Amino acid sequence: MADSDLARLPTVRAKLTLLPSFEHPRWPNRGKYMPHVVVGDPSQRTAIMGPGNTATEDYLGVLFADAPDEIAPGQTVELTFVLMYWPGKNYERLVSGATFTLREGAKIVGFGQVL
Repeated sequence: MADSDLARLPTVRAKLTLLPSFEHPRWPNRGKYMPHVVVGDPSQRTAIMGPGNTATEDYLGVLFADAPDEIAPGQTVELTFVLMYWPGKNYERLVSGATFTLREGAKIVGFGQVL
């Protein structure tokens, strides 16, 4: 996706904490990290799976727009999420105060709150 396309997409500010046990072989990769957020209980630590081992939660793809160059396990930072699949994906649950978990596939790697 070109930078000009990204500039036209909506964004939200969030506070994010990486789990203390987070290990990421690709970090830092500022401007290229595209995880998912799932709105819900920030203390959740396992994905909810349905029949056939398929995810039953609503995964919302985001791009880290202004993350620090490095985020250490257990560290909390404020950053901007680009809502990269808007308008095709419904992001209406990412409102101020909403809590979420940060996902890499079914793996929960962090949690946070929309500011």
